[in-house]
Amino acid sequence: MAITTTTYPSAAQQGMQGVQRALSSAQRNASAIASAEQMSSGSGSGLVQPLLNLKQDQIQLEASAKVIKAADEMIGSLLDVEA
Repeated sequence: MAITTTTYPSAAQQGMQGVQRALSSAQRNASAIASAEQMSSGSGSGLVQPLLNLKQDQIQLEASAKVIKAADEMIGSLLDVEA
């Protein structure tokens, strides 16, 4: 793959968008969990999907952080080559 000047910003931007989506979704799911706990009669059945979604948000956040780290390492390597 040829590395262009737009590769790093694009990868970093994609990573940041992933982080933002994960955080936004995590906030919604945390709110749903809090609401379900308050409205639940102790069964907890309304908690399952928001808890699963929260776990998916965590995985998305971790993956997006890895994308950002890889983009950072790539630009660092390019700078080392140029130096």
